[in-house]
Amino acid sequence: MVLKSLTFTTLPKIGANPTLDRRTNMIARLEEQKLLLNDPNYIRTSRTWVKKNGELTPIDRQQRVLPWWRVNANGSYVFFVRLGSKPIEFEKGKNAIAVPSLDKVALVIDILITAVRNGELDQQLAQAKKPEPKQLKTVNDLMALIKTNTDVPRVESKENQSAGA
Repeated sequence: MVLKSLTFTTLPKIGANPTLDRRTNMIARLEEQKLLLNDPNYIRTSRTWVKKNGELTPIDRQQRVLPWWRVNANGSYVFFVRLGSKPIEFEKGKNAIAVPSLDKVALVIDILITAVRNGELDQQLAQAKKPEPKQLKTVNDLMALIKTNTDVPRVESKENQSAGA
């Protein structure tokens, strides 16, 4: 009779929060840019597991970190944020931030970290999501998809070109 005083409910699933994950990853990458700014020789170390003799053993891999800033023609700098291999757009057609000098880049990075924490860049970070696969409703849709994927001109790799020469 004591259990009747309790309210029962279902246990919520532990779900991934992709928005929070994107924010955390972007903040980590921006922090790396600050480290790279202070030390041009900074290299990211990531731990991976490799099978050796049938056993998984951890090894540390060195990974080069590319700078997210460039020198402008007038001597000032531009800072951009990469998501994957492409810079994200902050406004339509604008994917970089003007920075007067290299010593101000750290301040720009701090501002961006705050913006990511506050969720101001969530829309831009969500741009990098992989496109949804096209729904094929008819045979004609399938034929059109096959045609577009096979009409792309083939580019011979350098190995094939040197082997033929």
